[in-house]
Amino acid sequence: MSRNPSPLPAELAGRVFTTEEAFSCGVSSERLRRRDLRPLVKGVYAPEGHSLTEREVVGALCRKYPGAAAAGLTAARLWGMPLPLSVGSWSLGTPVTLLSPRALHRHDRAIVHWQHRDLDRTRIVHGNECRATSMVQTWIDLRHDLSPSWLVVIGDHLVRKPRAWAEGRDAPYAAVEELVRAARAATGRGIVGLRGAAERVRVGSDSPQETLLRLACAEAGLPMPELNSPWIAGGEDLGTPDLLWRSHGVCVEYDGRTHLSPEQRWRDIRREMRRREQGMVEIRVVHEEARHGWSAPVARIAKALRERE
Repeated sequence: MSRNPSPLPAELAGRVFTTEEAFSCGVSSERLRRRDLRPLVKGVYAPEGHSLTEREVVGALCRKYPGAAAAGLTAARLWGMPLPLSVGSWSLGTPVTLLSPRALHRHDRAIVHWQHRDLDRTRIVHGNECRATSMVQTWIDLRHDLSPSWLVVIGDHLVRKPRAWAEGRDAPYAAVEELVRAARAATGRGIVGLRGAAERVRVGSDSPQETLLRLACAEAGLPMPELNSPWIAGGEDLGTPDLLWRSHGVCVEYDGRTHLSPEQRWRDIRREMRRREQGMVEIRVVHEEARHGWSAPVARIAKALRERE
């Protein structure tokens, strides 16, 4: 009759750890083979039943392999970049993408997809545990995984001006010019789409849907709108519309899920009333509508612009 495994040291309990970390805590090789531990890759273990996160797995692998760093979609998720729903979350069935300057454990592809590239240290960011490609380098690498439109979305995310009171920072992650230079300097597959995306990045979008709507308007040949710009007319503060065609007196507000509260709804209604009193046109695009594409909202915007030329 087998004995129950002895408890792990407190330093290892409930976390992903490496063989070296186990040995340094006095855990034997025999203990690592017990049924309450699951080997993720060679030399990396997780408690059976532990709910893994991508950050935990990457952190353990970075500790195991000092030259490794997260890249691609894995780095994007660690950075909190906006991504399409299909790749925006991670599960254990999805391999993490890691860079390494040398070949490592090619047989571990079920958990890790290794990429073998040499990047200088300025393009690798060192965190408390995880290492990842810098935000700009991650954006460049995502050309292999995302459409040009989503590269613009992420570019807009990187260059937007943060609200210091809400985000704890007062500077954007990157400048438009920085993305343009990086795209021009990059080489290899997907460069044409990346460079085109860099040219369409703008400061001002506050959400992926705002960017995608702006791109749909541009694709339809509509004039370029201002993005989240203060709007004052007739001495009245008309807020900061998501998209604004000031000379036409037309604006667009995208109602995401944050607009569902009664308090936010009432603020939106009062703002729309002020705009109407000043003779302005407000077009609202709702979250549910956006899921079916942008043709209907763009048609309404185009009609309003034509009528007020």
